[in-house]
Amino acid sequence: GLLANTQALSWSLSFAIGMTLVLDWFLNPNQRKNYKRNKRWILDLSSSIAISSTLLCFGAFSLLQVRDSVKLLSSFIDIRHFLRVIGQVFGGYMLIIPNSSSFFDLILCALITLILIVSTIIFIRCFRPALIYFLSGIIFLFLFNYFLFLGDGSRHYGYYFLVIISSTWLALSNQDQQLRSSNYQNLFTKGNLFYFPRLLNICLTIHMVVGIHMVFNDFRLPYSSGKETAQYIQTKGWQDSPIFATRDVEVATVSGYLDREFYVPELKGFGSYAQWANRVTLDRTKTLDEVQVYLDRFPKVNKLLLLLSNRSSIKNLQPGESLYVDKIRVIADSKFENSFHDSEKFYIYWVERIVD
Repeated sequence: GLLANTQALSWSLSFAIGMTLVLDWFLNPNQRKNYKRNKRWILDLSSSIAISSTLLCFGAFSLLQVRDSVKLLSSFIDIRHFLRVIGQVFGGYMLIIPNSSSFFDLILCALITLILIVSTIIFIRCFRPALIYFLSGIIFLFLFNYFLFLGDGSRHYGYYFLVIISSTWLALSNQDQQLRSSNYQNLFTKGNLFYFPRLLNICLTIHMVVGIHMVFNDFRLPYSSGKETAQYIQTKGWQDSPIFATRDVEVATVSGYLDREFYVPELKGFGSYAQWANRVTLDRTKTLDEVQVYLDRFPKVNKLLLLLSNRSSIKNLQPGESLYVDKIRVIADSKFENSFHDSEKFYIYWVERIVD
C-alpha cells in the first residue's frame, strides 16, 4: 500500500509540472519561439516525451503490482466522503483534519478551505504557470483521495502543502512576468481580511510550531512500535516461527521490518499488506476463534506466535499470564506500547494447542 500511495501522491507533483509545461508551450508564443531556436528542438522534444512516457509507464506498472491494496469508492457520489476529502485539503493548509463523524466540523472546515483556495488562486493568478501548476496538482490529489485512497496522517495530506507552497514560490519568483492584475478591491486583495500572504503566514506559523513539536516528540515517542516489535522477535530468534497476525492494515508494519508474510485472518491466508479487494472485515473480539480455525487448518502446527495490534489485543492479560480457551492456551509474552499512534501498538502472545 505504501508504494501505491507514494507513487500516486508523487504523481500529483509530476502531473502538475507536466501540465504547466504543456500548457505553457501552447499558451506562451515567446517561450515556444525561444525553444524552437534550438536546431535540434524536435529531437529534444521527442526524447523528452519518450523519457517522460517511459517513466510514466514504469510508475503505472509499479502501481498495478499493488492494485489490490487500494480500496475503491463504493458509490460515485458520497457527500460525507466528499467533505472528508476537502478536509484533507484543509489539512494541507492548517495541519488539522476535521472530525469525520461530525457534519458540522466537515462543513465548517470545507467553508474555510474554500476561502483559503480562493485566496490562493487570486494571489497567484497573475502568473499563469503558477495557477496552472496549483490547479493541476490540487485537482489530481483531490481525485486520487476521492476515488482511490483518502490518506491517513500528515504524510498524505502534506502533498497538498507541497503544491500550495511551490505554486506560491513560482508566483513570487516570477513577479516580473506577471500579467496585469485588476485594481478591483475585495476581501481577498491586498490589505483586506483574506489576503493570501496574511493567511499564509498563519498557516506557516502553525506548520512551524507543530513541526518543532513533532521533531522533539519523535525523539521521545516513535511514530510506531513496529520496528521495536520486529527487533524483539528477531532478537528472540522467532522470525521463522508460524505467526498469526491481525489486523492486517496495522501489522503490515512489523511484516515489512521482518521481510516476511504473516497468516492474516482477514485474507484467510498469508500476506504482508492489506489487500482491500480480497480481505474481509472481522470482529476483533473473535480473534481467538480465528486462531482455532488456523490450527484446524494446519494440524501440524502445535505452537504459534500471535501478533495483535492495539484494538485487537486481549484485554487484562499481562505478560506472563495465560488464558485457556477451548483447545488452546494463550500466554502473554510482551507488549510494545511506545508509539505515537494507538493503532501502531503491538502485543505478542504464544498460542499452544492443548493435546488430549
